[in-house]
Amino acid sequence: MNYIKKYLISFKSINIYIFFNFYILYIYIRRYLNNNEIITIAKSISNLQNLEILILNNNKLTSLPASIGKLQNLHRLYIYENQLTSIPESIGNLQNLHRLLLNGNQLTSIPESIGNLKNLSEFPLYKNELTSLPESIGNLQYLRDLSLNENQLTSLPESIGNLQNLVYIYLNENQLTSLPESIGNLQNLEYIYLNKNQLTSLPESMGNLQKLRELNLKSNKLTTIPESIGYLPYLYYLDLRNNTITSLPESIGNIKSVAL
Repeated sequence: MNYIKKYLISFKSINIYIFFNFYILYIYIRRYLNNNEIITIAKSISNLQNLEILILNNNKLTSLPASIGKLQNLHRLYIYENQLTSIPESIGNLQNLHRLLLNGNQLTSIPESIGNLKNLSEFPLYKNELTSLPESIGNLQYLRDLSLNENQLTSLPESIGNLQNLVYIYLNENQLTSLPESIGNLQNLEYIYLNKNQLTSLPESMGNLQKLRELNLKSNKLTTIPESIGYLPYLYYLDLRNNTITSLPESIGNIKSVAL
């Protein structure tokens, strides 16, 4: 057991339990010890070729070794609530990865290679410092939600419109000033959260979101909204509070609940 500890990680705390079998390395931090001191992962972790699950959340990691990209059998990688500022390009080699949890770090960017992870279905990125997203994010066809609350995003790539299985978009508390026209291509989208941004207008293409149920736009800089939004057949809630709305289209009367 001590050998495995030295082999895989450098750490300052002994309040960590490592369970290892042929397929799973599970680093478990007890709930009352969730602030541990794991600071680095050794390059030699790449020798664990049968590893399927690696859980490293709630530590003090600032980086990952490039060798992590050699874990070809990895299905789940949980690194949320650390201090990561970047992710190695080699992450794109993990083509069997289904879940990559990176929320609660200090990431300012995501590598373009992320688009190679075409089996990815869970990819939360909220509570980071992201200012942009790579165009390749449009390759992640299995995503059902895009969770990016509390970042520093100023724009979204046009490729966002390729994510045809998206049902939820969470973009509260960013710095968005506009949305790409391609957002209108998201035919399965039902919920959009854009509260506390810097939006001054919305694309007309949002009128194409035929399954949209909720559109949350509180605390932006909007002065009006497109006429087409009022004709969305399933839209039952539109939140426009704390904007600078000067006029509304007549079609707004078709929406069951409007918060102003």
